[in-house]
Amino acid sequence: MTKIEKKKAPTLRFPEFTEDWEERKLGDVVGEIQSGNRLPKDSLTNGDVPYVVAQTKNDGVFKKIARGTLDYNGNPMKLFPGNSISFSIDNPEAMFYRNAEFYTSNIMRVIHEDHLTHEQYVFILENMKRFIRGYDWSRKFSGPVVSNLEYLQPSEEEQQKIGSFFKQLDDTIALHQRKLDLLKEQKKGYLQKMFPKNGAKVPELRFAGFADDWEERKLEDISEIIDGDRGKNYPSGDDFKNNGHTLFLSAANVTKQGFVFKETQYITKLKSESLGSGKVILNDIILTSRGSIGHIGFYDKKTHEYIPQARINSGMLILRTDKLNSPSFIAQFLKSPWGIKQIKLISFGSAQPQLTKKDIKNFKIILPKMEEQQKIGSFFKQLDDIIALHQRKLDLLKEQKKGFLQKMFV
Repeated sequence: MTKIEKKKAPTLRFPEFTEDWEERKLGDVVGEIQSGNRLPKDSLTNGDVPYVVAQTKNDGVFKKIARGTLDYNGNPMKLFPGNSISFSIDNPEAMFYRNAEFYTSNIMRVIHEDHLTHEQYVFILENMKRFIRGYDWSRKFSGPVVSNLEYLQPSEEEQQKIGSFFKQLDDTIALHQRKLDLLKEQKKGYLQKMFPKNGAKVPELRFAGFADDWEERKLEDISEIIDGDRGKNYPSGDDFKNNGHTLFLSAANVTKQGFVFKETQYITKLKSESLGSGKVILNDIILTSRGSIGHIGFYDKKTHEYIPQARINSGMLILRTDKLNSPSFIAQFLKSPWGIKQIKLISFGSAQPQLTKKDIKNFKIILPKMEEQQKIGSFFKQLDDIIALHQRKLDLLKEQKKGFLQKMFV
């Protein structure tokens, strides 16, 4: 039997490079892999140095501790310099490159070598991420395991070129992420200021021309509240298809960010017609009522055109407003601090929090006149459209990076 030669070059390369890549062990390149320190819980106070923990996903939010903090044995915590790779021994999500100094926990490991450039770190990090996709996580991803990680490596010049390319791509992704985060923070601020605080009858920030007090009502007075179907025809197993006539909404579709359709499950027209309640129509508001409660999806014209047929599952409610009120406004109100507080107050159950149709009827809402509702609803729709546009750009960049990683590494 002829032995198949292992491929030693990627499918996509810069044109000036043609040589095969060389087999290396990571330990020969990065030297000693260091570990962090175990930190007493009472040391988790505000400070000026990030403390990286295993739960962190992709360089996310860190806790901060004071410089010079002591570990469990009373020794100074090990301060790691910038230009380091940090990874968890038992969590594949906690792996990232840090360009500023940090502390880390005893279940994290750190790679740092003064002679390595940023571009080389990028190259090493992407190789490690590729390796962990097929790793058996019943075993610890320890320092020795990482040191023995075998991979193919090009010349230093080609490493620099690849690393620089991905650094620029990562910088672009980070820029779009910052823009998206800023827009979300701006929306959060508007939600706080453009809806009354509890006990108030007018918001802090209003459009010119409106001065009347807002009126408190119960949600059942201004909308029909509809449960999802729970009967014998409720779909399960083979009823679900990857595509089809009616989208059967799941928790993955109604999130904190609104509707998301990356993961979808469909049922046939016949199955949909066998169900009773729960069919979504234009301008319905979807509210999650079990598990992750209080997530809002607004079935506006754009969503309806994209998903023309949809049904809610048994862990959701439909709010169908009357013609005297703006559904867009009501949807945004539910996301305001007042709305969020109301949902927390009427939900119950510690293990499985939930909202019932009966309780949501008594949800208290405070309303301006229709013209002001429409102004506010339109304002937030434009803001949501801008946020969605930036989210799509960010998702596209991440997909492009994923494609380049598949073609530019062996």
